[in-house]
Amino acid sequence: MIREAVAGLLAALLAGTQLCRTRRPSDMLHCLGGVAVLLPLLEQAGGGSGGGEVAAGVLRLLAAMLRGSPGNQQAMQEIEGGARQIGIV
Repeated sequence: MIREAVAGLLAALLAGTQLCRTRRPSDMLHCLGGVAVLLPLLEQAGGGSGGGEVAAGVLRLLAAMLRGSPGNQQAMQEIEGGARQIGIV
């Protein structure tokens, strides 16, 4: 099913590539860099109109990514020092 969906695209499918399809935001963010991707969003959400709503949404997504994921929890512990330096945590 996925191979048919990408068949008409102008892209190379490398040997050994595993195709998957997901609509879960946490899975998509994991592919982009995991929990670290959310930290700049928290920093930016502090200013401007609607910043509180954006920050609340980012925090809900962060909580969903951390819940039941030892790998994401470990990553968050590892980047906590950097997050403190920029005043997010």
